[in-house]
Amino acid sequence: MAGHPGYWRAADGSAVAAHEAESLWADHALQILRDVGTRFGEQIDYAELSVLVQERSGVLTRVPVMTWIGGVLRQVMQATRAAGEPPLSVLVIAKRGDSSAETAWSTARMQCYRRYCVELPQNMPVLNAPATSRTARGTSRPSPGSVRRVKGTAGGTRSTAPSRPLSRQDAPPALCPSCYLALPATGVCDNCA
Repeated sequence: MAGHPGYWRAADGSAVAAHEAESLWADHALQILRDVGTRFGEQIDYAELSVLVQERSGVLTRVPVMTWIGGVLRQVMQATRAAGEPPLSVLVIAKRGDSSAETAWSTARMQCYRRYCVELPQNMPVLNAPATSRTARGTSRPSPGSVRRVKGTAGGTRSTAPSRPLSRQDAPPALCPSCYLALPATGVCDNCA
């Protein structure tokens, strides 16, 4: 690898421009994250996502992940916003077991799971709560008896919320359409205002 440029094609070692690599990786990241969103409670860390996009695209780099992953996820967020989809980039976490930003992102992740997930828990637990079981990959999942399968609509699967009535506390907070953080009671985003 010593003779390779910063970004290169695995097949022939030819150089690839950084913006071209990020664009290719964003296309693959979008598909990977849609797949992650099909499993309730599933998340993927930056390192795992970076390996997968490089493998699937055939474009490799020695550049540190945190240098380029933000550009890839920005393109994913732009694509999901343009398509009217939930922000799939919130399914990417710093590392497994890191709960520092879980509260801020839980609502946005829940939107992703409601859109893409085929199996939803009966009572929609708080993500990463102690009542969940750990899988071999280290992700949080609801216990097997608490999941119900949702039949898809024509042309794909679509999940629905549980049939029990929602209380005011169950309702997800409104999200800023620009940065996807929960809006305060004023309805004006503190981050974007």
